[in-house]
Amino acid sequence: MKVISFGDSFTSGVGTDCLKEEQIKLKNKDDKELASTLYHEFTTSHSFTRYFADKLKVEWVNKGEPGSCNKAIITNIFQYFADGFFDKGDLVLVAFSSTTRDDFPFFPTLKQRQWRGLSWNLNDIFLPLQDERTYEEFKKTANSNDLLGLPVTPENTDIGYFLNNYKKFFVSEMFDYRYLDFFNFNMIALLQQFFEYIGVDYILMDAFEPTFNGSTYDKRDFIDMYKHYWGYNTYNIYTYLDKYEDRELFELHEAIQNSYGPRHPSTKGHKLFAETLYKHYKKTR
Repeated sequence: MKVISFGDSFTSGVGTDCLKEEQIKLKNKDDKELASTLYHEFTTSHSFTRYFADKLKVEWVNKGEPGSCNKAIITNIFQYFADGFFDKGDLVLVAFSSTTRDDFPFFPTLKQRQWRGLSWNLNDIFLPLQDERTYEEFKKTANSNDLLGLPVTPENTDIGYFLNNYKKFFVSEMFDYRYLDFFNFNMIALLQQFFEYIGVDYILMDAFEPTFNGSTYDKRDFIDMYKHYWGYNTYNIYTYLDKYEDRELFELHEAIQNSYGPRHPSTKGHKLFAETLYKHYKKTR
């Protein structure tokens, strides 16, 4: 048995020690590949995956990737199986990211885009409503985030300005949480049946926002929300740690907290979460 985790930066361990992480980047700035390898090794070795596996006294693999959307997480899981790395009896941890990072199929897919979703997290959906820049102001101040990940060029700025304004209409007149719940329930049903099919144990969880949004699309009858889902409808990793009101449970880098979502757990936070995840595992097995 081994523990394998999949998710985004909350899983990979980004923010466990921001000062050390920055030192790794600076020390190896001339060799990006080496810097990336050392950074990944450091963050994953301070993640809840490692501390949880230590409690079980088993090997662990952390496949969390910063910035991942949920479809990328699912794809990584299936690819891991296709590459022959799962063994019967393994324990898989899946921490879901924000559904809004996933591509909305009716939005254009443009060359060179770094990510395809509507926003980085659920709260950011509403940011366009606060943007009152004129076209000229937008041209002068636009960055890659304004352009959905596209490089800043005159052509991309034109597209970005239109899409930025269309998103105001979309959020205020067309957006429906049922779409997110349709996506999420089907995503979870697919994973649960797949894990049972290949003979591995698993625990699902939410990283920093709810996977279910309480819409009228409700398929909870098909989801195991006790044994195989930590914190369902009660906590995600962020809110669980936040209830302790302990600043040391989160990353210390002051520049991190902006529109990109809640702070990542620190090493102390990962250890605390690993403890509660272990209790859930022992209680339900």
